[in-house]
Amino acid sequence: MIEFKPKLWTVGAAGMMLLSVSACGDKNTTEADATTDGTNVSAGATNDAVVAGGETGEAGAATAYSMIAAENRQALRLYHLKGFFLVAQHILPSEGEEAAGIVIQQGLLEVLDPEEAPLKAIGLDVAALRKAAETGKAADIRNAINALDKSFTTRPKNATLDRDVAFGLSELTSGLYNEVVTDAGVDATEYLHSLGAALALKNYIDQSAKLTALRPDAAKLITFWPTTVAPEDPAKATDKAEVVAHISRMELSLNSL
Repeated sequence: MIEFKPKLWTVGAAGMMLLSVSACGDKNTTEADATTDGTNVSAGATNDAVVAGGETGEAGAATAYSMIAAENRQALRLYHLKGFFLVAQHILPSEGEEAAGIVIQQGLLEVLDPEEAPLKAIGLDVAALRKAAETGKAADIRNAINALDKSFTTRPKNATLDRDVAFGLSELTSGLYNEVVTDAGVDATEYLHSLGAALALKNYIDQSAKLTALRPDAAKLITFWPTTVAPEDPAKATDKAEVVAHISRMELSLNSL
């Protein structure tokens, strides 16, 4: 079974529902400390928090959002969110619908909820995303991914979009993977979240005509997650230095675009 970090569960007629999930990195920043996509923040918030898009829970998110153009942060958010659906799709055959739904719920909590209104404003079918979280069913996950893709394609394009989204996803992947293996062992939640970011990065590169040279590197990146879910033995997890070094090489290539 997958071990997550749930804070509160309840059982109802529809089965077990995740009410609250701890954020990646166990950070305690609140909505009062920073709002999303460069909007108002408290006086004590850092500049990184302003540009991070409100990612108070995802490790590496502040860096990921701060290093790209403001006009491309919403596009990054859509793919950041897509990663949770891709990893849910990835684990569904072996772990089942309940586990897939939990992973998606974590993504909604950390990435969608802080910025739901602006995403709805660009036409994102939020109901489709929430249905996938509720059911964990393959068809609902596909519908949610299609909804995210539709919203992405309707956004304005610019010269740095492909580079920025790919770079942001690479920073997310690196930051999350840094939290996978700790003194306490392998963090199952961070393992899946980092894999989701890597799957989103590969998906984006595979669909970009400008990034074809990076496709072999993106395919190689996925192999650093050798098991569908986190291995119990830390020795069986890929060394973080190897993952970070590979991503750094990819970022050098992106910076040359």
